[in-house]
Amino acid sequence: QFSDAVKYMEDYLWQEMLTEDQAVFVTNHIPKAAKSLLDVACGYGRHSLLLSSTGLMVWGVDSSASMLSVAVNRAKAA
Repeated sequence: QFSDAVKYMEDYLWQEMLTEDQAVFVTNHIPKAAKSLLDVACGYGRHSLLLSSTGLMVWGVDSSASMLSVAVNRAKAA
């Protein structure tokens, strides 16, 4: 239904807005010498991709193969 699609987009956009703030929090709380980061339950990679743009080597793991597939495709497109 259309209302479900609108709710999904609102939730998705809201999550993306929070992602940058969350990534800043993470980078402020890891050792400055860190070169890599493990993103457990990475989902579709929203944090992984942003954190990798800071120069970190980010490894994402998730129990959902379909979510990992989305994350891999997003990383390739980035």
